[in-house]
Amino acid sequence: MGRRGHTTRALGLAMSVAALGLGAVPAAAQTAPPAEPATAAAPSAPADVARHRYDQGVEAFRARLFVEAAEHFTAAYEADPAPTLLYNLARALEEQGEAGKAATRFEEYLQRYPQAQDAGDVGRRLAALRAVARGNAPGRVTVEGLPPDAVVFVDDRAVDMAEAPRWTLSKGEHAVRVERPGYAPLRVTVQVRPDGDATVAWVATAPVVANAPPPAPEKPFPFKPVIGWGLVGLGAVAVGFGFYAAGEAADTLDQFNALTGQVQGQQNGPEVQAKLNERETLRGRQSDQTTLAYGLWGAGAALVAGGVTLVLIDALSDDEPETEGRVSVGVAPGWLGLSGTF
Repeated sequence: MGRRGHTTRALGLAMSVAALGLGAVPAAAQTAPPAEPATAAAPSAPADVARHRYDQGVEAFRARLFVEAAEHFTAAYEADPAPTLLYNLARALEEQGEAGKAATRFEEYLQRYPQAQDAGDVGRRLAALRAVARGNAPGRVTVEGLPPDAVVFVDDRAVDMAEAPRWTLSKGEHAVRVERPGYAPLRVTVQVRPDGDATVAWVATAPVVANAPPPAPEKPFPFKPVIGWGLVGLGAVAVGFGFYAAGEAADTLDQFNALTGQVQGQQNGPEVQAKLNERETLRGRQSDQTTLAYGLWGAGAALVAGGVTLVLIDALSDDEPETEGRVSVGVAPGWLGLSGTF
């Protein structure tokens, strides 16, 4: 009876025969009692229930089913509260990652069984678990000056306003959003430390204007119609100069005809020769003026046509509903016509 049980202590699990009412030797120096033959009837006495749930807990622990093992050890402890069962329960909780709960059970184990041979090892394990538990402990966030009609969101999830103005959050960074009807939301990022306190001060945000009309979109500068109408204007000026040139050509032709009448029937002499030379000059001038007039009319017509085309393209591509553009242009020597709806 003085040797350590190979099966039980290899798993870190201790079972005292005395704890089950079967002996008085400490678990740390005991071999687990041999398994009893299975019976069809369920155990009834507290010691039998404790033994049965303990065996189930050992099997679950070996299978690494630590949650199930903790449930069996808890049931065994409730049936017969042997202090060494607290060690088994603490180990199952430790394997689950429940550092705080495991530390509590190890502390209870040492309080109820201070003479345990492994008290030193358990004490060191307890200190390590407490350090881990402090590192994973949640913190608290308080929103000061919180209006009664406000709603708080943490990481985009609404929190229970019944706990206001203080909430328990896991350690780390959290996004806090405070919404209030008629006001822009308050957004704050807080850093929660283990077992620490963070504070968010409510600051009144700008009111939100309900049904505010959206700003009118800026219209781009109307390059096409401006350039188009500019070209139409230049074309009209060119046509006007063409008419002027045509008038000059007509005056020159009249002078030419007058000189022709003066020299007809006269004998050739210095005076007649001078008039003939002047007439040839007038002929060339009239030809140049006529050519200039036609050139100005052609250029003017081209400018008007290009300008009207730009105006029409802009009118037909406009997003706003408008009446269909209609334009009629007529250009001829001595006449220019432009009418339409844009």
